[in-house]
Amino acid sequence: MTHLIVSRGLLLICCGYALLRGGAPERIIAAAYLVSVPATVYALGPLIGRFRGFELGAFLIDFALFIIFVAIALRADRYWTLWVSAMQASSLLGYFLGLLGTSKLNLASAILVQMWFYPIMVTLGIATFRHRLRKRRYGIDSSWFDFSRLSIRPPMSVPIG
Repeated sequence: MTHLIVSRGLLLICCGYALLRGGAPERIIAAAYLVSVPATVYALGPLIGRFRGFELGAFLIDFALFIIFVAIALRADRYWTLWVSAMQASSLLGYFLGLLGTSKLNLASAILVQMWFYPIMVTLGIATFRHRLRKRRYGIDSSWFDFSRLSIRPPMSVPIG
């Protein structure tokens, strides 16, 4: 019970802070996480019988969350989005342990799927705080990488002779 109170409290604090004070990447990831947590709880069903096999519904929700994280990481001007994507990918691996079917691996599967929640929330909170610092220091904090800044120039011609 304590785990639920702590995890839901951390979810509300970090995601609420990101929604109120974060840049676009922080807000999108916070909103996606706020939607995915209750959806995953609903997809898992009753407490008895969870992680006794492959949890397809929860896997699909977490996989969709992973796709959102990667899409943000590819476009955002932030490094932390790559870390969050990697943590989510590691979490996805836990679902496949359920396919092996032993009770010890079912416990490991449940732990692996859930253990990355806390580092992701702490990373989101720190990222939002750092966004606020950059915005205060520089007056602006670009959220998205500007691909137009990349210029592909033709090689300079060197006169021969």
